[in-house]
Parts: sequence; C-alpha cells; structure tokens
Amino acid sequence: AYLGSANGGVWRSTDLGTNWIPLTDRTSLMSVGALALHPTNSNTLWCGTGDANCTLDGYDGTGLYVTRDRGATWTSRGLGEVAHIAAVAVDPSDTNRIYVGGMGKAFTTDANRGFYRSLNGGATWTRTLFVNDSTGVSDIAVNPAHPETIFCATYERVRRLTYRRAFGPGCGVWRSIDGGGTWTKLAGG
Repeated sequence: AYLGSANGGVWRSTDLGTNWIPLTDRTSLMSVGALALHPTNSNTLWCGTGDANCTLDGYDGTGLYVTRDRGATWTSRGLGEVAHIAAVAVDPSDTNRIYVGGMGKAFTTDANRGFYRSLNGGATWTRTLFVNDSTGVSDIAVNPAHPETIFCATYERVRRLTYRRAFGPGCGVWRSIDGGGTWTKLAGG
C-alpha cells in the first residue's frame, strides 16, 4: 500500500498498514496531492505534488513524478506550473496515457488549472479541459470496462488572505468519451 500526505511525502507499507516506510524524505516530494498506482506493475507509482485541499496552510508542489522501483528513485514528468495536483489516473488499457487534474496556485487565479493528458507516458502534456482561471480539476475516474470514457470533477476555488470562496458556476462533473480529448459538462441529474 502507498500513502501520500499533504505535507509528509509518500509512504509505503508491505504489511497491510501496520508499519510505514517514508519514500521521499530526501527529495522535494513533501507536499502530495495525488497518487496513482500503475494498473499492472506495482513497482510503478505516479505522484502529483501540491496539497490539493482548500486548507489555510497548503503547500505548492513541483509537478508530477514517477517511480518505477517502488519509491527508491523518482523522475520528474513535468507540470510544475500546475502547483497543486489533485488527481492522477492511468489508463488501464494503455498505460502510456496518463491523466492529471490540476487545481493551480492557491492564492491567485491561475491559467494553469484544468485536465491534462499525456499520450506518451508523461513525456509531453496537453491540457484538454480548461473552465476558467478560478476552476481546477479535483478528481478523475476512468471507466475500467470502457477506458475511453473518463469523468472529472471541476471545483471553483478562489482564496485570498482574508477571503475564501469554494463554489461557483465552474463546479461540475464532466464526461469524455474519447479518452479525455473533448469534454461535455453533465447536467440534469
């Protein structure tokens, strides 16, 4: 089992959660927003950095990372400008397809929010859903029976030192039927 902490890095347990081993104490991966385990190779784990919760003391991240050796070493896969990654998902039918939900910087509007897709294992990224500079993607779900169908949740969040808003017309659930290429906002139940 793996665990990511908002300000404590990535941990691994090999005994059903009785004991935990820190994997990132000697790295810059201290603020974790999301983890995604490779669907067929338990040695490979994706880590999206940046506390994605709407807390008063959340820390920015430095992008997306991957380990292919159970956390012994980590490789950056970009997206540092996203600052707070709330979701990471791997397509079970094509593990080179990686999906990332970006919430953006916490204390400002941010044009880097949205849904990001890589078709080449994280070498390059394309943002395929952008609602506005106050709305990020907070969750992602891939249909395991039909992986070309993806759902994501958007969350409108604006924070200032003395003001916080966590709602608005940007909030919603979206569906893609082409592997995250295009999106339709769901409505009506």
